[in-house]
Amino acid sequence: MKALVTDNGGFEHQIKTSPQAVIVSVRPASSGDMSRLLGKKGAHFKALTALMDKAGKNAGKKVFIRTAEPHDPTRAKLPPFRANPKWPRDEITRLITDTMNLVCTNPGVLLDDSGGTADFIVTLSEVDKPDAKWIGPAVNTLFGPIGYLVGVVIAIDVR
Repeated sequence: MKALVTDNGGFEHQIKTSPQAVIVSVRPASSGDMSRLLGKKGAHFKALTALMDKAGKNAGKKVFIRTAEPHDPTRAKLPPFRANPKWPRDEITRLITDTMNLVCTNPGVLLDDSGGTADFIVTLSEVDKPDAKWIGPAVNTLFGPIGYLVGVVIAIDVR
């Protein structure tokens, strides 16, 4: 979530756990960051919820994500895309790997950035292959805007 926000205030978050559930409450610092967190028609939030549901099932818990309106009601505009040859490869790769490890059992994550995009190839175990149909779109929905903000086109191929 930190990668989706641009305001220096970032976001406030609170995590409450019980033996059966995890509740994550998030409040972005600005309304522009709220729109980036939610995504167009709620796409980012739906993808995040789907991935966290899967991670929760793997841990035997139900995960709830709650958002609250930012304290600052001003609306920020998304900056124009600018390609950045020095985008944070290691940081983004680690973020994608950590996300996939939460959601899947022993996924393989490979980065090929020899072309004009950062192509991540995620190989799922046989246990998780039935979920590839929704995991791929969910992680692409989440990481596309992150790539936009750091200056690289991210494409994630889940197999």
